[in-house]
Amino acid sequence: VHINRGLLALGNVISALGDEKKRKEGGHVPYRDSKLTRLLQ
Repeated sequence: VHINRGLLALGNVISALGDEKKRKEGGHVPYRDSKLTRLLQ
């Protein structure tokens, strides 16, 4: 169950990083949403 939440959070991070409009506006990248994505920091 937790791996699915981690993969969902990873997908959200990748999506946020790939969205140029959000990045230019200083949008939030949700790295801290799971243990899996915290490893990317």
